[in-house]
Parts: sequence; structure tokens; C-alpha cells
Amino acid sequence: LRAGVGWQDGYVGRATLSAKKGSLAGYTLLVNKPIVVEDLRTETRFVGGPILHEHDVVSGVSVVIHGKEPPYGVLSVHTSQKRHFSEDDINFLQSVANILGETMDRRAIEQELQVNEQRFRQLFAHAPISIWEEDFSKVGDWLSELRVGGVNDLDAYLQANPEALEHALGLVRLVNVNDTTLQLFEVKSKENLLHLWTSLFTDDTFDVFAEELRAIWEGQNQLDFECSAQTAQGRTIHYVMH
Repeated sequence: LRAGVGWQDGYVGRATLSAKKGSLAGYTLLVNKPIVVEDLRTETRFVGGPILHEHDVVSGVSVVIHGKEPPYGVLSVHTSQKRHFSEDDINFLQSVANILGETMDRRAIEQELQVNEQRFRQLFAHAPISIWEEDFSKVGDWLSELRVGGVNDLDAYLQANPEALEHALGLVRLVNVNDTTLQLFEVKSKENLLHLWTSLFTDDTFDVFAEELRAIWEGQNQLDFECSAQTAQGRTIHYVMH
């Protein structure tokens, strides 16, 4: 009994109810539809069980709390006096059960996402290869503005406006890097790399960035380039970008 009101002290959170088909909860799960009990004292489809009898239950309604795969359980209301439950009563209870099921599904998904995020962060931080997380959204907006402004040939535009390449590079946001990247560029922290990274580029780097711009301009999602750059200590390094 996970939650409830009207029960004697000590039942909620402790008491267990049978889920066998001969019980109210088990029968509700078995038929997978709302079960209305007009009078538990004369019920023949199942037995009420000691908990219901200890609370002098006479009438009630039970509905399934559906989950993404197996159901989470049963939601029930009981009365100690004989009562007729209308279709609206039944639909209302089922609606509450549906909200409970959807909420628990969402919580399970959120917990799974948290686990996956923690796993990803550990893999990201400790991967033996350099990993960059970059945000090119502002670059995409800038390219869209060029199209709207009448630019049809990106190469011709970049040749006529040499400063445009550096401007576009300034729009790239370096979101995150892993420890291997810091070691590769011989810097101590992400903040150091963020401060220095444009100064570490060589002519080759700018050429590769121009290729990236062309790829984005042409709608390509997969970018594979070979490139070179300088470390913070002035050493030239070569790497492949995927």
C-alpha cells in the first residue's frame, strides 16, 4: 500500500495486498479494466482480503495504473457503506490513475537520462582522444543572413571579404573540451584554452575553417578534415577532425 487516506495507522507504506487473480487488485490487473464492487460481502469474482475486511469495506472501484510496459499497480476507492458509482466516477478515477502512470513514466525517463548524462560526462572527460563541443548556431544564422542578403557564392564572398572568415570564426562558441584536449594544446584549464584558442590557429586552420563553412553552406552534417594548429607552448600539432 504505497499511499492512501482513510486507512488505520501503520497500514500505508507497510501493508501488502495480494496481486493474485483471486484478489481485488489481481483481478483488476488481470481484466485490465475498471472493476466496480457493489457489495464486497456478496462478491464472487474475488475475495476482498483481510485489509479490506478490517476496514469494513462494502463498495468500491479499482482501476489499473498503466505504465510504459507493465502496469505500476492499482488505484482504488472504497466505502464502508453500500454505494452506486456512476460512469463519471469511474472515468474520473481512471483519469487520476492515468496521470499517475504518466508521471511515473516521466520520472523513470528522467532518471535514465540522468544516468546516461553522468555516463557521457565520464566518457567525455576521460576519453583518450580529443573531444571538442562547439556551438555553430550563430555561424548558421550569419550564413542565413548572407543568403537573405543576396549572396549565392560563398567562395566569391569570402575572397572579396577576407575579414569575413575571421568574423565567422569569432561566432563559433567553444562549449566544452575534455582533459585530453587540454593536454594536446598544452594548457592547464578550459578557461585558458577559451582565452587562447583563436591565437593558436595557423593559416592551415583558417583554410580548414573555410571548408567547414562551405560544408555548412551546402547543408552537410558530417565534417571530416585534417588540420594543424599551435599549442600554447608554440609546438605545431596535426590532428584529424570528425
